[in-house]
Amino acid sequence: MSATFQPARGPDDLRPIVRCTCPDDAPLTCPACLLALNVNERDAAALLEHIGLNPAPSGAIEAYRLTTLCKLRLAMYDAEGDIPAQARGRVVVGGRAAGKLRACTAQLLTIARAAGDGWVGWS
Repeated sequence: MSATFQPARGPDDLRPIVRCTCPDDAPLTCPACLLALNVNERDAAALLEHIGLNPAPSGAIEAYRLTTLCKLRLAMYDAEGDIPAQARGRVVVGGRAAGKLRACTAQLLTIARAAGDGWVGWS
C-alpha cells in the first residue's frame, strides 16, 4: 500500500486537480506526475510526523500551512539516520535510507508551493 501527496480540490475532495497525461513510452513525465509524491504507508506516516502533523492514512491541508511546516522542518538541521531492513522469517520489512524524509519534505514543499492558495491532499 502507498500514499500519494498531490494538489487537491479541497479538504472534502481529495481528487487531484490535474490528471495524468503521460504517454505510454514516457511514464511519470507529465505535470500531474511531477507534482505528486508517492511513498509507502510507513514512510507517509513518518513524513507527516516529521513535519509535525498527525499521521493519518488520508487527509488534506491548506497549501500555505504545509509550505510553512515544510520550511520550518527543512530549516532545522538534524541528521536522519537510516533504518535497516529487517527479515522476519520469509517477510522483509523495508527500511529507509538516511536523508529520505528530508528529500520527501523538500518535494512536498514543491508540491505545496505549486498548489498556491489551494490544498494538498494525500490518500
